[in-house]
Amino acid sequence: LTGSVQVGVVVASCMGQHRNSFEYSVSVHDHLVVCAAEPDLNPCKPSKSLEAVTEQRRKYEFPYFCTDPGTGRMLTRNVAVTVESHGERKYNAIIVGLTRGKRDDDVWEVRFVSDGSHLSSVHKSQLHPIIEHKVRCKSVSPESIIETVEEHHHLETGAKVVYKETGKQVIAGLVQNTAYFISYASSNCFRLHATQADADAASAPLQVQGGSPKSLFVHTGVVDSSPFVDAADMEWFLDRKVKAQIDTLMPMHLRFQEALQVLQKPRGPAPPIRCPPNAEDSEGFAANPTPPRDLRLDAQFAEKWGKFLGQVRFAPTFQCGPEFPAANRWTTAVDAAEGLYFCAALPTYAGLVCLGSFYDQPEFVKPEEIGLVGVAMYQDGKLVARNERPPLMKDAVRDLQHEACLFVPGCVATYEIDHKYVGAVFCLAPQEDDYEIADDMPLIEAYHQLLRQPGVDSFELEIDLVLSTSFVYHTRVVCSGVVKVTCTDRGKALALERWKDCLKNRVNSRDALFPKRPRKHLSFSPHP
Repeated sequence: LTGSVQVGVVVASCMGQHRNSFEYSVSVHDHLVVCAAEPDLNPCKPSKSLEAVTEQRRKYEFPYFCTDPGTGRMLTRNVAVTVESHGERKYNAIIVGLTRGKRDDDVWEVRFVSDGSHLSSVHKSQLHPIIEHKVRCKSVSPESIIETVEEHHHLETGAKVVYKETGKQVIAGLVQNTAYFISYASSNCFRLHATQADADAASAPLQVQGGSPKSLFVHTGVVDSSPFVDAADMEWFLDRKVKAQIDTLMPMHLRFQEALQVLQKPRGPAPPIRCPPNAEDSEGFAANPTPPRDLRLDAQFAEKWGKFLGQVRFAPTFQCGPEFPAANRWTTAVDAAEGLYFCAALPTYAGLVCLGSFYDQPEFVKPEEIGLVGVAMYQDGKLVARNERPPLMKDAVRDLQHEACLFVPGCVATYEIDHKYVGAVFCLAPQEDDYEIADDMPLIEAYHQLLRQPGVDSFELEIDLVLSTSFVYHTRVVCSGVVKVTCTDRGKALALERWKDCLKNRVNSRDALFPKRPRKHLSFSPHP
């Protein structure tokens, strides 16, 4: 709610987003047209107080609008829409209204004119005014070459123009309000063709004659298609870091150093990161401007993950986390002899958590990328560093066009994920009857090494979840949790027997190889 009152004249209407409702275009002044839902309009009545009117108003401002050149009045809600995957192409579309359920007033829904398809979550920066570029006919040569009044018509071969006649001397061979395609002849001359293919090939020019300076050719630059029909630009499929030659700009060993620097300090008892839709998260990182459609923050997502998001919580049993919603066996202190598991979840889907920025553009785990989740371990605030210089992915330059690594440097274990990943349950010390441990062996080994340290009666164990990609260009710690571990002599002895049993009997057992619990894709395993 803006809290402001706009006074204007209703100039157009259309069906609203909700059933049995209308939306109205209200001209406030020559340079501002707003879109208002039916309940938000009230006749101007002097008897009504300003406060009463304000409480009933909800303002929708059109980012851009088309106007009649003669009167300045709004004619349509047509806009030119750009989509990142389709480069600089601008598509002819109509604004439907604000995207339903979005908090950001700069996020819109549009309908493409060509096929009626809808696209929601269109940011204001993707909407552009449809500017009509007009050139006037000066003369037509016997070769059907049209000379323009303007010294430079600024039209390229293949450009679509619409012929409009405002005078009495029409151009023979052309039809009013019909689209044609030009082939460039000179800065102030061009030929017309019936199809873009003919224009591109400079073949089959139309035979025309006549015309006057009141014969107009209007070019808008918009494409009468939709991004659902057109193929995406091949250039878009290349990551912007690949296009910037990231391996030269920042070699992998420097990325390793930066990642290790990030992990030196534990996250500690920081509050969970909150990621509201279409807004910066609670740490000031940007929202994904084009969130993938399969990342739905609906009731089902909230029911499964709501109470775990952005947290690391410990339990003495694997029966915890979203697979066991009724279980409530969380703990903040354990003995070395006890089983120990933790449920860790990102603040939201991995594809919606901002990793950082590259050339001022926010970076996320993309659907086509290899995402990484690393588990960083701290003993009394000191990093238990592992794999500080992990191996590079074989043939990555050939297959991915950049150097890649499937391990987050400094982390005890790393798991490959996709953009839909949220979280999982991990094991540090398996229960006596738990054999499904293959995916957690690096964690189990590191934890039992801490338990075997001489002269240590207890310590504080912190687990941080680290998000990155195979580029290892950004490394962001996204959640953390702490548990107090007591190391009695009996507990240490039982823990040692448990570790030996893991190596001898459990890691290669049938349950380990074919577990019933959800698998995790361990990207690197340092255990023997």
